[in-house]
Amino acid sequence: LIAANGVGMVIKNPIEGLPVALGAFTSFPVMMSLLGLAVIFGLEKCRVPGGILLVIIAISIIGLIFDPAVKYHGLLAMPSLTGEDGKSLIFSLDIMGALQPTVLPSVLALVMTAVFDATGTIRAVAGQANLLDKDNQIINGGKALTSDSVSSIFSGLVGAAPAAVYIESAAGTAAGGKTGLTATVVGALFLLILFLSPLSFLIPGYATAPALMYVGLLMLSNVSKLDFNDFIDAMAGLVCAVFIVLTCNIVTGIMLG
Repeated sequence: LIAANGVGMVIKNPIEGLPVALGAFTSFPVMMSLLGLAVIFGLEKCRVPGGILLVIIAISIIGLIFDPAVKYHGLLAMPSLTGEDGKSLIFSLDIMGALQPTVLPSVLALVMTAVFDATGTIRAVAGQANLLDKDNQIINGGKALTSDSVSSIFSGLVGAAPAAVYIESAAGTAAGGKTGLTATVVGALFLLILFLSPLSFLIPGYATAPALMYVGLLMLSNVSKLDFNDFIDAMAGLVCAVFIVLTCNIVTGIMLG
């Protein structure tokens, strides 16, 4: 749903009625997204290594040629570690302000949201990668949560965006990445892209949308693993799955389930 909305396939309903409606189905971003999704299906069916990445690269090249909105902005750029006021964001913490009685409830709410969000996302990615034990528990789940927590704390200290696990990580597991080497390579590439940030403008949203749609469909297939002989657990699982989609929020879906 997020990917489809990002390319304009699903939009906010401009008239009264249902909250969403079909967008401009014949627009260039939508057509490229659907074409990319179909190609991913074919490549994955033929077990072509790196099929998702190949589709992203191919659509980005097509966009650079035919889409005026995709422009080359250069190759290298130095990352900025300052805010809008020109001051450094590193260790710019207001701990006493965060501990004020009026602010503390919001901080605790954010902490609980982060815990549920990380747990749900790691569980979803681990399930996609078949990294669950016989009891359907995450293998080395404690280490995964510890890594997520430490990275989030460190990113806050240096004034960066939360370095937490994201559902987009499932694109890597869908491509076959299931070991620590995958995470190491991804981390190294993220460090490299700090200096190659202008290249990100060459990758339009409709180039990555097919990958997100494909991963979402793979995750949806996990519904078949619900034990429908246990009616209560099955309905709780379905409520989670449905409301994660309807609210676009993993935490809300888990809470309602």
